[in-house]
Amino acid sequence: MRALLVQAAVLPTRLDPLARNESWLEQLLATLPSGDARIISPYAHWSVLRRARRRAHRRRYQPTSAEHDRAKIRAATRLLADLAAEKRTLAELDQPWFEHWITTRPSQISLIAGFLVWGRDRSLFAPIEFHRPHAGIPSASTDAARRS
Repeated sequence: MRALLVQAAVLPTRLDPLARNESWLEQLLATLPSGDARIISPYAHWSVLRRARRRAHRRRYQPTSAEHDRAKIRAATRLLADLAAEKRTLAELDQPWFEHWITTRPSQISLIAGFLVWGRDRSLFAPIEFHRPHAGIPSASTDAARRS
């Protein structure tokens, strides 16, 4: 039905993966403790989804992009839940605790990195040092003689 209304220019076009993420986020926020929701909501809206909208505007937002954005938000909620399980607040996030946390979840570093930068920039906790995994960079390029 929506496709017909868009085709008739009654409704604007939209990028469905991005729209689904926005509704998914609202459902997620409704399930979180209020303190966590007050932290996750601005992070998700003003960091994750804002970047997603920019990529969508440039037509560089795919369903896999949407899943990756949800994974970033889930990683941040997991960090907050794990802090709460140990009776800690986000303000009490420190380097030793984070290092222990990430050793049990090494695959989460690329997902949680944006949240750590976002939180640091807002002074929500002491600066945390972390190292993002870098994408592989091709080694020296093949010269023209070897290519022919």
